Amino acid sequence: MELDRVADRSGWEVFSPLRVRVNSRTDREPDLAITTIRGRHEAVPVTEVLLVGELISKGSVVADTREKPAEYADAGVEWFLLASETPAGWTATLYQLGVEPHEQVDAWGGPIADGRYVPVSHGQPAGQLVLPDLFGITIDLRTLS
Repeated sequence: MELDRVADRSGWEVFSPLRVRVNSRTDREPDLAITTIRGRHEAVPVTEVLLVGELISKGSVVADTREKPAEYADAGVEWFLLASETPAGWTATLYQLGVEPHEQVDAWGGPIADGRYVPVSHGQPAGQLVLPDLFGITIDLRTLS
């Protein structure tokens, strides 16, 4: 995957999944994590995480679209990727941590992380998701399974 190649060149590592220590009381296991720490660890401190990604399932909608993004935002994770499988294929939105809270809705019409994450890229089913700035790559959503 192109994301793995970019991460490797940058000294980062891509994990799927990885346990992340969000705060002193909470560990999360995002479906995708990009860290500055290489190699497997029991739990990676959230301060070493560049991006977390969650794949929404029927049983995790509230946690993946509200609870987890709020925790990641509180902890200062810069990038949050949210993906969902639809009958037409995968859709995904990349969010970047904003400076100030503002009203923001996700692709499903609900607020995301109290408006702290700002959408910077969205990929429609069977389309492409551009990961700007930090990553500079495009993910073909048709290749996700």
